[in-house]
Amino acid sequence: LAYAALQKMGTSAEAELMGLYQNVHANPRMRARAFWVLCALAKNTDALLSQAIKEANPDLRITALRAASLYQPNSLQWIAALSRDPDAQVRRECALLLYGHTGNEAANLWADLALQHDGRDRWYLEALGIGAHTNWDAAFTAWLAKAGAQPTATAMGRDVVWRARTSASVPLLASLAGDPAVDLNSRLRYFRAFDFNPGGTEKSEALLSLGKQNQDNAELNALILQHLDPAYVKQSAEALRLLTQL
Repeated sequence: LAYAALQKMGTSAEAELMGLYQNVHANPRMRARAFWVLCALAKNTDALLSQAIKEANPDLRITALRAASLYQPNSLQWIAALSRDPDAQVRRECALLLYGHTGNEAANLWADLALQHDGRDRWYLEALGIGAHTNWDAAFTAWLAKAGAQPTATAMGRDVVWRARTSASVPLLASLAGDPAVDLNSRLRYFRAFDFNPGGTEKSEALLSLGKQNQDNAELNALILQHLDPAYVKQSAEALRLLTQL
């Protein structure tokens, strides 16, 4: 009711709202609400957002990002401004707001955010997954270009490959699934990831290649067959041979 009333007041409410928002000693929730109404009333939100992204309170910086996604024709500049924020919650919000964006600019922002994943924050990883949903091919390619010669050498890299939904991740996913230096139970997540990857025949070929390399490992081959596309098995002589052998 207050929000609706303030909107009806229009510009006559701005001075009082600005006074509340700029009062750094006020309740941060009330400051956020004042900021939100000011954004709704403003013809140009640039000045408000420029101030809000510098707020000491991370929740207010997150509010700025959400306002930018609603009121700005291109929110990528504001995501870029906070993409290296010291607070993981702010960076998670940046990742989430990349959802729906395509192209190289969004892909490079996503790659920078992915490189800041600590390999432990499951919510951060899922925010990355949601943010790349409409741009996986470009985002993963941008990440590979920045991740170094051994992108899966860290927990961060292994997480990104596990969460990726692009055929470009299949070779790395296969290498993680088939790593003999790691206990098989610790590799089960990578086999499961194949089921969610849209990589067509590349997935089946990568899994079958693992079977060829480990022909005497019945436990591993059983896993491989479980995650192969049944239609692929029927038309592949090599897959049928593996099945018969098992």
